[in-house]
Amino acid sequence: LYDFGLLFPHWVHKHVLHSGDMDLAKDMVPVLKRLLSFCKTITTEDGLLMGNLEPPYDMPCLIDYAVSLDRKGVSTALNCLYYNCLMKSSWVFDKVGETEEAEKAATHADRLAKALRLLTWDSKENLFADAWYDGKMTDNHSVQANVLALFAGIVQPRKLEKFKQKLLLDYAPYFFKVEDEANENPYFKYFVLEMGFE
Repeated sequence: LYDFGLLFPHWVHKHVLHSGDMDLAKDMVPVLKRLLSFCKTITTEDGLLMGNLEPPYDMPCLIDYAVSLDRKGVSTALNCLYYNCLMKSSWVFDKVGETEEAEKAATHADRLAKALRLLTWDSKENLFADAWYDGKMTDNHSVQANVLALFAGIVQPRKLEKFKQKLLLDYAPYFFKVEDEANENPYFKYFVLEMGFE
């Protein structure tokens, strides 16, 4: 499940941010570089990752256990995790003085966000579609893809208010879109809480 690998820089960032452990940050730099180097080998020309990779990699992405979540083609949810991966890596690189690496990761993240918005932002719905494949956006606009768009910070500020109105309620169940009740689990709730905190 290669989306789990994209979370590694997130946890390094959290650990260093809350502990000040710069030795660990320095030790993780080669690992972060290898992760980003690998990701670069499986991206499109626009720097986007494809969901559910075919052989020779044969790596599915989980995102969440929801059956309705569309993971084909350019997955919005997966690329939001990739954006977060790049930005958190950039932060760690910057903290340890790897300025060039920090700039490369941030530049890639910026390019990825622009490409993802072009492909999967649905201006009629004011939400992100789950994916882009077969030359068009999917009709599905899952809670997962849109929570991760907020979590990553790729929703453009001028669209944020309409986006939140379309996605969120002030009362339970808090989402206009129904989550997959058959696969309700605590795993994805981490991202919901992080999104709310941000």
